[in-house]
Amino acid sequence: MAELKHFFHEHKLILNEAEPVIGKEVECVGCRRPINKLIDAFYKCNNSLIDSSPSSDCVGFYMHKTCSELPSTFTRPLFPKQPLSLFALPYRKQNFFPCDACDSESQCFMYCSESSANWTNSEFLVCLKCVISELKSQEERNRYHPGHDHPLTLVQSPALFLVNDMNDEADWGHSNLMHFPAHDEASLHKAMQQCIMKVANAHQHDSAIAEPSPYIKHWAHRHQLALRNKNATTSTPNLSCKLAETEILICDGCIKPISLLDELFYECNSCNFFLHRSCSQFPEEFEHHLAGKLGREFGREDHELDGLHCKAGCGLVGNGIFMTNKTASLDICCASLPRMIKHEAHRHPLSQLKNPDDFFCKACLDQPETNEETIMYGCERCKFYFHIGCVIRPHLMNHRWDPHPLYLILSPKNVADHPHEFECELCSLQINPSSWFYHCNICDLSFHTDCIDPDDWLSNIKFGANDIYSDKHPHPHGLTFIFNKKKRNCNLCGKDARDMLALECSPCKYLVHEECFDED
Repeated sequence: MAELKHFFHEHKLILNEAEPVIGKEVECVGCRRPINKLIDAFYKCNNSLIDSSPSSDCVGFYMHKTCSELPSTFTRPLFPKQPLSLFALPYRKQNFFPCDACDSESQCFMYCSESSANWTNSEFLVCLKCVISELKSQEERNRYHPGHDHPLTLVQSPALFLVNDMNDEADWGHSNLMHFPAHDEASLHKAMQQCIMKVANAHQHDSAIAEPSPYIKHWAHRHQLALRNKNATTSTPNLSCKLAETEILICDGCIKPISLLDELFYECNSCNFFLHRSCSQFPEEFEHHLAGKLGREFGREDHELDGLHCKAGCGLVGNGIFMTNKTASLDICCASLPRMIKHEAHRHPLSQLKNPDDFFCKACLDQPETNEETIMYGCERCKFYFHIGCVIRPHLMNHRWDPHPLYLILSPKNVADHPHEFECELCSLQINPSSWFYHCNICDLSFHTDCIDPDDWLSNIKFGANDIYSDKHPHPHGLTFIFNKKKRNCNLCGKDARDMLALECSPCKYLVHEECFDED
C-alpha cells in the first residue's frame, strides 16, 4: 500500500484506491470538497487506526490524491515573478481568507509569496481554483461554443489601465482594475480621460470613434466646434493651432488641462470653449449603476437645475459638464469612475457604494454629513471606506516650500520609525499619522492633504468661462465664475461677497454668491 509523508500532517498517509466504505461523507483537508470513497483516490492518516479518539486530528484526516500532488512552488505569468509556495490554512479553523486573484474566500490550501511559516504576512494569497486553472494545458483551456466556429481559450482579463507608474507588483492580482493612487497629477488626469473615453466608447459606433469629424455641434455648447491639432504642422485651416509653450488650455467638459499628449481637441471659434476629444464624445445621457439614469440636455447653460456641486461624487464646486437626475449630480469625471478599483491602502478591491450607514473615511478620518445619493468607495467585508475625493489623491505632490516631491503616507506603518510627531507646515497643527498626509523624508516636512493645496476646492472651476445662464439673472448675458477680491454685495442676499467665490455679469455689474446661486 502506497504511503506519503505530507508537510500538512505529522504522520504518514496511506493511499486508499476507492475503498468500498459505507459511512458519513468526508471532506478533503486540502480543497475542502467532499471525497467520494467509491470513486476517488485519496489518502488518510495511518495513525487514525491507532488513535481513534474524537479529539484526534488524525480521525477524519482525508486528502484527495490530486491535492497531495500539488507542486510545492508555483510560477506562472498570471502571478508575480517570484514563485508562490503552497501552504495550508489552520486545520479546522473557521477563518476565511480571500484570494487575491479572484477575490473568493477560501479555507483550504493556498499559495503565498512567502514561506509557509510566514503566510500571514504574505502580500499574495492565491486559491487552488486559480492555480489549477493556470496548471491546465492550452488544449484543456480550449472550449467550443455553438455560437462560434473556433475554440475559445480561457485567458486572464487584460489590464485595462494602470495608473500607478511605479509598476508596483503588490497589485498584480487585480491587473484588470484601475489602480490608485495615481503616480502624480498628470497620471491622474490621464486616467480620468481613460474613464471618460470608456463611457464614450460604450455609446459610440466604431466609425465615430475612429474618424473624428472636423466640425461638430455639441449638446453642451451653443456654437459649432472645430477640430484642432495642438501640435499640427499642417496648413489645413481647421486643424492648425499655434500655441505658446506656456499656454494652457482647459477643457470645458472635465475642467482638466489639454496636455501636449492630447493632439486633437475641439474649440469654439467664438468663445473660450474647448473640449478633449474624449469629452466631446461623452453621451448626453447614460445609465449609472448607482445613480440611475443621468442626463444633461444642455451643458453649462442649464446649471440652475442642480446648482454647481458634484453632490453625489467628489463634492467640489464646478462649472464643467454635469450629469444629473432629480436626486443626483455628478461631474463627468466622477460619473465615469469605474465601479470597482484597487487601492494601495487596502488589499481587497474597493467597490462603489451609496452612502453606507456606518461610513467613516479611513483616509481623512472624517464622517461628514452626506445625502443618501453620495457615492464612495469601500470594502463591505472589512468595513473600509473612502471618499471619492480621497481615493483620487495622487501619490506624489509638489509644494513650493520643498524642492523634493512629497509622498502620500497611507499608513502609520510607513512612518513607524519617525523620531517625533508630525506637524503640518502650513497650519502648524499636529497630524494624526492614522490619516493620510504628505511627507518629505529628506526635509522632514509634512502637510495635511487639505493643506498641501489650499486651492484644491476650486480645481473644478474654469475661471473666466462666461456661459453660465440662470433664471435668477434673466437677461442675455452669461455669468462668469470669479473669486471676488473687492468689497461688493451679493445682488440676491445683500451680504458682503469679498474674498468669496461668486458669479458675475460685468455688463450689468451684477454679482451673486456661489452659495446663493446654488440654493434651491
